[in-house]
Amino acid sequence: MQIDKKEGLSLRVFHSDTTDKTVYGAYESVSSEALQITHGCNRHHRWQKPIGFGLIGNEDGIPFSGDVHDGNVPDKTWNPEVLSLFLLALAISRLFQRRVRPFIPPERPFKGAGGRKLTRPTGQAIFQLFRYVNVVLLELPDGHIQRALGKPLTPDQRRILQGLGMDESIYV
Repeated sequence: MQIDKKEGLSLRVFHSDTTDKTVYGAYESVSSEALQITHGCNRHHRWQKPIGFGLIGNEDGIPFSGDVHDGNVPDKTWNPEVLSLFLLALAISRLFQRRVRPFIPPERPFKGAGGRKLTRPTGQAIFQLFRYVNVVLLELPDGHIQRALGKPLTPDQRRILQGLGMDESIYV
C-alpha cells in the first residue's frame, strides 16, 4: 500500500467485490491449504466447479488488494472477512504508533523513506522500516530448521522493537 503515497492515490473509500470462474476436470491436492475446487452452487445457483476471486479497490477503481478463494465462499462470508482483516490491520498499525512514539524523542528522530526525519511516525512508516528484513532459513543435516537474519537490524529497527517490548529474537 505504498503506491498510494507515491502516486497520490486516494484511500478514503474502498470497494470490494467478488466474482467466480467455472473450471472443469479433476483437481486433487494433498495440501489442506490448497484451493478447494469442488462441486457447488455458484452465485447463479448452477451446480459447477467455481473458483472465487475477490478484489478491493479505491474510489477511483484502482485495485490494491485481491485474493483467490474457494468458489463456494459467498459474498456474505467473504466481505466481512476482508473488512475484519482491514480493521485488524488498522488497529495493529495504531497500536504500533502508540507504543513506539514515546521511544522517539525529537532529538533522536527515525530516518524514514528518503532520509526524512520522523519524530511522530505513522504505523505505515514504522512498518516501512522493516520492509527489507530478511530471515534466512537453513535446514540442518538432522532436519531441524535454523533461522538467522540476512543482515543485522538497524538501530532504528532495534528501537522500534524495544518500544513494542520485543527484540530481534522474534525473527530467529
